[in-house]
Amino acid sequence: MSKDEPDTAEEFTDAISEAIHTAEELALTSVARGDYTHADLISERLTPCLMQAKTYAEIGMTSAPEIRSGIAEATAVVAELADIDARFSPLLSTLRRLREAVSRNMV
Repeated sequence: MSKDEPDTAEEFTDAISEAIHTAEELALTSVARGDYTHADLISERLTPCLMQAKTYAEIGMTSAPEIRSGIAEATAVVAELADIDARFSPLLSTLRRLREAVSRNMV
């Protein structure tokens, strides 16, 4: 286990919240640069996946399959974006740590 992986449901929820915040900042930066494609991917695919996972974590349903699928989909979206734009690489690292925590049933 990486020292950066969340150990508790609360840490997991906080990490998802931070990922959502980072994604929103990247979307705003993309819009400012005139790149609406990235902003659309974030708002239409990434944020809903993360919000779904966060909601289940907040209510204590940490074993819900929606958490695993939400984090997996979010990771796939950000991986696509990181291939095009390196600004998304830190977010991809965060989501991979979350995915690893979920796969090990750490939360």
